[in-house]
Amino acid sequence: MSGQAVVQVEDLDVYYGTSQILFGVGLSVQQGETMALLGRNGAGKSTTMKAIMGLAPARRGKVTLRGRVVSGLKPHHIARAGLGCDCAHADGQSGAAVA
Repeated sequence: MSGQAVVQVEDLDVYYGTSQILFGVGLSVQQGETMALLGRNGAGKSTTMKAIMGLAPARRGKVTLRGRVVSGLKPHHIARAGLGCDCAHADGQSGAAVA
């Protein structure tokens, strides 16, 4: 895998009120790659996706989409830039982020 990441997350910290939920999260997704976020309940999977999509503002870190910084943008601007999410349903069906 070479070249620029399609989605890059660096040092993401997210808080709900005064409670820190994400601590320095980082990930990189290359063109054609599939990635899964796995973990127990309360591990931060949904918060990570919300932060990437701009629904949970990060206090630190950045999200880039094809080299363009999208962290800090409103969710509809991030969607227009080409990043979307179809999160898993409670019954375990379909879940995917699309870039």
